[in-house]
This record gives sequence, C-alpha cells and structure tokens, in this order.
Amino acid sequence: MKSIKKSLSYSKYLGGFTLTELMVTVSVAAILASTAVPSFNDMIKRNRVMTQQNDLLGDIMLARMEAIKRGLSVSICSANLAATGCSGSRDDWHQGWLIYVNSDKDGAYNSDDGDELLRIHDPFVSSTRLDYTYTTLTFNSRGFMNGSDVNARFAFCNTDDDMQYEREIKMLSTGRASRRDATVNTCS
Repeated sequence: MKSIKKSLSYSKYLGGFTLTELMVTVSVAAILASTAVPSFNDMIKRNRVMTQQNDLLGDIMLARMEAIKRGLSVSICSANLAATGCSGSRDDWHQGWLIYVNSDKDGAYNSDDGDELLRIHDPFVSSTRLDYTYTTLTFNSRGFMNGSDVNARFAFCNTDDDMQYEREIKMLSTGRASRRDATVNTCS
C-alpha cells in the first residue's frame, strides 16, 4: 500500500509545465513570430498592388469589349473627387476611374452630350499610386486604341517608406493589355 501512495504523489508533479519551461516556449514563439510578421506584411502589400492592377485590367477589358459590342468609342478616364466626371489630370488615377461610352468622341465624360456611364471604380484606399501616360484611354469601335494612347502604360507603385513594389499594365495599339513587373523605376 505504501508504494501506491508514493507513486501517486510522484505522478502529480509530472502533470504540468514549470514556469521556466513556459517562459522558454513563449520566447521561442515570439522570436519566430517577429521574423514571420515582416514577410507577411510585404506579402499583403504586394497582393494589394496586384489586386488593384487586376481591377484596372478587368475594367480595361470591359471597356474594349463594350466598344466592340456597341460599335462606338468607349473611354476610361481618371475620376474627379466626386466621381461625377473626368479629372483632366494624369496623376489622379488613384482617385478611381470612369468607364463611359464616348458618343461625341471628345474624350471627356459629359452626360449632357449623350455619353453613357458604364462603371465607376472607387478610389484606392491604400498607399498605392497609379500613374498613366495620358488622362484618358479610348477604344474605337473595333477595339483598337486611339492614336495618342498607343504603347502607353499604367504604373502601380506602393508608396510605403519601407517597401517599394512596382507593377504595370502595358497597352498595345491593338487594344491588348498585359500586366507585368515594372520595367522602369517609376516610384522614385
């Protein structure tokens, strides 16, 4: 009977962790987390830029298909702050953009002239800057780009101080758009 009591009292000490063991485990977990979090933040920033790039690419494809389908010019322009018209500046693309049927072919959105608004894209909520060579991108009724827009590109720049990540959409005269890493340093 004595040996049973002795083994029961000994086994009660084997059931938990000591404070030292717990502190070592927490320290190791903290070190591992501190090395993983910066990499995770960079991944989030890269994915945010790529998502915004894909949003614009989808809208470019929409505008091109609408131009072919309707047999009319369709344009995309950088939106003004109220998203009621084009801003007229090539530096305002981060504020969002408008896609519209450009029935009078003047390049600017004006509902009084018969232009039909197809889509409004919201402004970027992150630190991504979007630059385009021109203020408006226009597809003709065959889906080709108008003359001045040939070989233009959209540049996406993550403007955080700790990381720069650049992507671009290159526009060809045929109206085709391709996405890729930026070929020139546009964010500096």
